[in-house]
Amino acid sequence: MNPENKNQINQYCPVYKSLGLYEDMAGIKKIERRITNIKRRIVISLYTGDDLVPLVKKVCLEEGIRGAFVSSIGAADRIPIASFNIKTGKYDEIIKTGYHEITSVSGNVSTILDDENNAIDLMIHLHISFADTNGNSFGGHLLPGYSSIAVGEVYIDEVEGGMYRYQSEIDKSGYSTIKLNIPLNKDLIPVCRDEMGTYISGNEILTLKDAINIKESGYTKVEIEKISNMTSEAGDYLIKNNIKISIIVE
Repeated sequence: MNPENKNQINQYCPVYKSLGLYEDMAGIKKIERRITNIKRRIVISLYTGDDLVPLVKKVCLEEGIRGAFVSSIGAADRIPIASFNIKTGKYDEIIKTGYHEITSVSGNVSTILDDENNAIDLMIHLHISFADTNGNSFGGHLLPGYSSIAVGEVYIDEVEGGMYRYQSEIDKSGYSTIKLNIPLNKDLIPVCRDEMGTYISGNEILTLKDAINIKESGYTKVEIEKISNMTSEAGDYLIKNNIKISIIVE
């Protein structure tokens, strides 16, 4: 045993020491940990037909969220889940139908970066546990295509400073571990993009963050293409700062 570790163990609680708990931990290498703070919590009501993954993504895009922890409860009658195949780097899909109680949804939102630290997409990574009317439990990685039934809630806890993954790591192995405190080069994320990379409902959404960027750039009048919607906060901010916005409709 490393003498440094042994000295450390001698300082621990005698009761725990007698149980051998610290002997088991003595050989563990330094544990990588990430410290962050929760900036705010957003609460969303779910209604019949709501699809969790795109719903969470849409809210995060509208609110300019670049990292968050997500949890949810409720019920659903269509639940697409998957198990990650470590050999192929792909997900094997299963779809459960019929009434199910959602016992737990947990996961996170992270920003996908290219190798130049440009933000290019949001990843919604959720796992779900649920039970049928006989009490049989199931679970897995939640995919788009979920259909809520009756009511439920979603809680989005925004992480201060965001959370990040690299696209190059995902391309190589199928996954990328979460990173914190990465200085963002450019935010290039198209608003309201679905899992296939196409725009949801053909709309982009101008967020408060976009409006602030417009003001800080010194513009008093801007023309924006393909914007058919904006958050109320963004609209109020532009009006308050006397910025005229002209929407170009193709």
